[in-house]
Amino acid sequence: MKTTNLPAKKNSGYDSLFSVLLWLLLVMLSLWARPVKAQNAPDRISTNKEDAWMSCTPSQNPNPARGVSHWIRYDLGFERQLNNSTFWNINHPSHVNSGIREMAIDISSDGTTWNHLGNFILDKANASGFYSGVDGPDFNNATGRYLLFTALSNHGGPCYGLAEIRIEAAQALPVDFVDVWTDCDKGEILWHVTNQSHNSGFYVQQSSDGVDWNDLGFVPSLTHGLDRYSYRVSRESLDGYLRIMQADLNGTRKASKVIQANCSGSSLFEIRPNPTTDIITVEGNLALEGEHYSIYDVNGRVVKAGTFTSGSSIPVSGLAPGIYVISIRDVLLKFVVK
Repeated sequence: MKTTNLPAKKNSGYDSLFSVLLWLLLVMLSLWARPVKAQNAPDRISTNKEDAWMSCTPSQNPNPARGVSHWIRYDLGFERQLNNSTFWNINHPSHVNSGIREMAIDISSDGTTWNHLGNFILDKANASGFYSGVDGPDFNNATGRYLLFTALSNHGGPCYGLAEIRIEAAQALPVDFVDVWTDCDKGEILWHVTNQSHNSGFYVQQSSDGVDWNDLGFVPSLTHGLDRYSYRVSRESLDGYLRIMQADLNGTRKASKVIQANCSGSSLFEIRPNPTTDIITVEGNLALEGEHYSIYDVNGRVVKAGTFTSGSSIPVSGLAPGIYVISIRDVLLKFVVK
């Protein structure tokens, strides 16, 4: 190979600078020619079709009421409370018309029974790398494990597309306690809960001072739909302070209200007349003003509830003939309506 020694140029510094600038320009052109895969800004959505969901063939919806349709179902893993949301429509330049215009939003705890949260109108994306979506609905602590989005219309064409959904979500409370009470005749402590989810079971606890608690036993969560529980102990154990400590599958615990039982002593209250036809009067040595009461039928349903505001009488003429239980200060008393 022949080598030629060239004399140095006076403007060699400028030539070097020109070479660097040319190299940078080539690099920028090569990057510009490549498809964009992601954005540095977290709220921007790619213009790639592969980064979005698209349905061109309808299928049977998980919610039978929606029939054959275009839909997306999300499994959140377990019950969650949902709040604010952000939606991004499909952002590919050739498919923005496929973006969903109106969608129905349903929620479910078991994937079978669905509750309609409402419909939402979504604007068409602008096919820009700066597209940052739109504010979605506030779900106002709606609780469920499964979210179902069904496309009702789009912005044009036979296919339906969506890029991303972001929802503020928190783990739902495993249960909500409704009431805790005792049945001295049967030697039982009973409790009623709702919205069971992610629930392991219940510890029945007793305390002599309301500070230090002892476990009397554990009742496992039997089925998702079961909401009434009971635990049988000796009458002596149904004294002092009692509570139910719920435990979820992750080990988190939640206590019920504390009740004070007196099953080994005389009853705090008595019902007169019993049987009755139109009214019952609660007699006892404790003031009832401001006390809450609940009346249950033989199936455990609350058929009447209220607060004593004056006197100690309760009208029951609206109740069907049968046996009822009234709960006052966590004491249960039976009475009969003729």
